[in-house]
Amino acid sequence: MEQVSLEDRQVFDRAAARLVLAWSRSGLTINEVSELSGIGRSTIYRYLTGQRFVSAYALMHLCPILHVSSDWILGIEREAPGAPPPGSPLTSGVGHG
Repeated sequence: MEQVSLEDRQVFDRAAARLVLAWSRSGLTINEVSELSGIGRSTIYRYLTGQRFVSAYALMHLCPILHVSSDWILGIEREAPGAPPPGSPLTSGVGHG
C-alpha cells in the first residue's frame, strides 16, 4: 500500500467527514445516492468511511445530489449552504494559510 503523508491523510479525513455531513443532511440512503450517482454502494461506503479518497468523477456526480460543491468537500471553500458554524472542525480550511 502506498504511503500517505499526514497532510494528505488530513485532506482525506476532512473530505470523508464532509461527505458524511452532506449525505446525512440530504436525507437519502446510500442506495438512493448510489442509484442517482451511478456509483456503487460499496464505493460510496468507502468514501464515507475514509477508506478511499473520493475521485473527481465521484465528486462530479455526488456533489449535485448532495447539494454541496466539490470545493467544499475538499476544504477549498470554507462554508457550504447550511454548513456548521465557523470554527467547527468541518469548516476549517485545508492546507496552508
